[in-house]
Amino acid sequence: QADTLHLIVVTAHACNLACPYCYQGPEKDAARLSPETSAHLVRFATASAFDRGRDLKVTFYGGEPLLALDLILPLAEKLRQAATARGRTFTFSFIANGTLLTRQAAAELRPLGLRAALVTLDGPAASHDRQRPLRNGGGSFQRIIENLQQTWDLVDLQINANYSQAVYREYPRLLDDLLAVGLGPERISTVSFSPITWERRSPTFAGGCRTGNEPWLFTAAPFLREETLRR
Repeated sequence: QADTLHLIVVTAHACNLACPYCYQGPEKDAARLSPETSAHLVRFATASAFDRGRDLKVTFYGGEPLLALDLILPLAEKLRQAATARGRTFTFSFIANGTLLTRQAAAELRPLGLRAALVTLDGPAASHDRQRPLRNGGGSFQRIIENLQQTWDLVDLQINANYSQAVYREYPRLLDDLLAVGLGPERISTVSFSPITWERRSPTFAGGCRTGNEPWLFTAAPFLREETLRR
């Protein structure tokens, strides 16, 4: 949209999950968005968006972006104030793992402009916890489900699932599990799937969440689409 500036802002490199296919590799540094960069972002948004009669949409990303909630709150407030002062709007979303998207966090962020969150669920509980464990080795599935149940009325919830050839046929059970706990189409706005390709292209690259042309995908992708539409 010509009247809206879209930005992706990385708030933290660290993550509280230990996904084996993470494109960042197993080692993630502790870098976080600095106060200096935050101030620069406000100046940039004001000059490039608000002063030019444009709105601003930010996607907060990581690592796990909500590990830097203490930085996001004041940054969002400053961007909201700058937008309001010039008659423009500021909204933002998260690409997050869902473990930290609590109702308290969503309630704090909603008045500042939070509108949506894209959360990853890699299949039913056993499959998800195998692919997306907490860094301490525990499962993350149940915590995410509880957060989704508690925030659906505050945030436009979107779900993405990363799948491999070995497990994609398990994923319809995820859709059934979501329906069983009240997370159906009236509370989850979109469901999407992304294939995992297990390749090692550098010493730090553990795998990738990206599309490919492997023959099995021509079976998996339509299967997942039809099972989603069926529900």
